[in-house]
Amino acid sequence: MQQNEPEEYSLVDKVSEQISTDVVLDLKSGIYNLFVSLINNQVVDYGPMQATQLAIDFLKEIIYNFEKAITPIEEQ
Repeated sequence: MQQNEPEEYSLVDKVSEQISTDVVLDLKSGIYNLFVSLINNQVVDYGPMQATQLAIDFLKEIIYNFEKAITPIEEQ
């Protein structure tokens, strides 16, 4: 430090501004959190067991639609 600059005191270390993230992992975490939020919002109306089953059924519908999209036309 130079003589004219005041010292900066902090209770925590400085954090680098550049943070690398794994985009795929972030997306998977986001999808998981949305799934949990869906269940939590349905628990009030349907109870924990039925809310979970409804959320699972929704995931199965998504899976079915994507699998159908990649199935060759002859097999449909």
